[in-house]
Amino acid sequence: MAMVLSSQASGDVTPSPRPGMIRLSEEARPWYTGAIGERVVGRVLTELGPDWTVLHSIPVGSGTSDIDYVVIGQAGVFTINTKHHPGKPVWIGGKGMRVGGHKVPYIRNATHEAARAAVLLSAASGMTVPVTSVITLVGVRNIVTKRLPDGGSVDLRIVTERQLLRTLQTRPVFSAEQVQRIVDAAVLPGTWHKKPQPAEDGIAINLAFETLHDGVSVMDARIRRRAYWAGLCRRLVPVVVPFGAAAVLYWWMTGR
Repeated sequence: MAMVLSSQASGDVTPSPRPGMIRLSEEARPWYTGAIGERVVGRVLTELGPDWTVLHSIPVGSGTSDIDYVVIGQAGVFTINTKHHPGKPVWIGGKGMRVGGHKVPYIRNATHEAARAAVLLSAASGMTVPVTSVITLVGVRNIVTKRLPDGGSVDLRIVTERQLLRTLQTRPVFSAEQVQRIVDAAVLPGTWHKKPQPAEDGIAINLAFETLHDGVSVMDARIRRRAYWAGLCRRLVPVVVPFGAAAVLYWWMTGR
């Protein structure tokens, strides 16, 4: 959400046609789509019980990359990589993955992310912490699995947002004491990145993003309405124009 606001403020934005509408810049749109997907997954994760710990947007290493979610419970430790592709078809074949017909590096990136988290959490907690990688696809049209996803040495799952809770809530692999030990390590910023930065004002970012989201939603709804009517006109013109021409010719002939 912070990246959306920053990109929108610094980008070249075409003026909106009416008050209350916000047109996103080209730089802000990918961040916006990603943020909406992460919010969907975040709402799903609120349905987990109190025995679970959910960490959001964890900067890793030098802080130039982050993990969308780290989820910790007796069923295990999971890194969740959220991908928001509204209406797109997904194809999975072992280590390969396509979205809308285009190759994407999601499996490679997600398994690397989980392996890195396992090393960091194991070092910080003093116990071996296996981490399962979960790629959560939000809003996709369908998933075709040619071969099961292959995460190599990392346990990898690829699911939709509707399948996420069932994927997480499996049989226990940790005791309550082990979970607490992992959580104590996971909540320390120094476990994840070398130079922790001061926390941003989450409340202010949320409020600003909500205002932006409201304006973008109105703008996007207007664009969808115009696209609908334009498409309807394109479909009707081949029918209406000949009919109208025939009607005018009939009127002209009978009128004479």
